[in-house]
Amino acid sequence: MGGVVNVITRKGKYSTAGQVSGETAGNLSSNPEGGGLYANAAYGGPDFRIFASGGVRDHDDRETSGGESLHNSQFQDAHAKLNSGFRWNDGNETVFDFQQVEGRDIGVPGKGLSLPEGPDVTYPETGRRLMALTHTMTPEASVLTESSLKFYLQEIERLVRLDSFPKASPIDRLEPGPATAPWE
Repeated sequence: MGGVVNVITRKGKYSTAGQVSGETAGNLSSNPEGGGLYANAAYGGPDFRIFASGGVRDHDDRETSGGESLHNSQFQDAHAKLNSGFRWNDGNETVFDFQQVEGRDIGVPGKGLSLPEGPDVTYPETGRRLMALTHTMTPEASVLTESSLKFYLQEIERLVRLDSFPKASPIDRLEPGPATAPWE
């Protein structure tokens, strides 16, 4: 509580001799029922490195310890990542990053409102795309040990659908519609 989690994702590594690596992994599970696949590949040379990875997961509702289906706990997602770097010399490196994550039909178990009964909450579509270009300078014999200039663009999309309202509610379903600017 109140802590910070620093997530450091994988990236390619420079190597004095060209080096290629990769791996794949898959999983199947019974609770929640479904599976996933993951793969990555990397190349590292003295002045250039690249790392690419991607994966998919698809899972049905989870079962409770009593063997009942935990309603609206399903999800599907996919991700892709590309990270490359170029060393101009010992003191200058340029790095390009691209990440994309998409989710579909992601259920939020439990009820969506803090009422005795509420609607089901589902993310029919979510997405995040990130592109970044970073140049880092590490000057020799300077007061400044490292300086970086970063340009990035990130787009986040999170659509929410509310449905299965209680029978006493006048609302049957709320789902995402076309986005409009606040001044329209």
